[in-house]
Amino acid sequence: MKRSVRIIIPIILIAIFIAVMTTGALLKRPFGTEDDVMELIAKMETEVLNNEWDKASQHLDEAKKAWTKVVHRIQFSAERGEISTLHKSLDRTEGFIKAEDVGGAMAELAEARHIWKELGK
Repeated sequence: MKRSVRIIIPIILIAIFIAVMTTGALLKRPFGTEDDVMELIAKMETEVLNNEWDKASQHLDEAKKAWTKVVHRIQFSAERGEISTLHKSLDRTEGFIKAEDVGGAMAELAEARHIWKELGK
């Protein structure tokens, strides 16, 4: 009995660790409307192209809040560098939106979209 417990417990723990480490792609999906980062990025792209800076700024704030929610779910299954890079991209987007720079904002949003697609792979 003791021998089987010593074998079963590590196997169960390893299985749990593997499950946590490989669920990044699943956990980054939105669980509701308030954590849909990709939808908010798409809205920002449209608003930046239409020079609707106030709406873009509002959606950027929502995207940052959504990103914060998603980070808590994926922090163990995604690379720290990817998480940090996406966060920096959203911060730089804020600067471009404040400066009303279409090209810079679109470049940062495209980078954020690319990082999001690669996140958790």
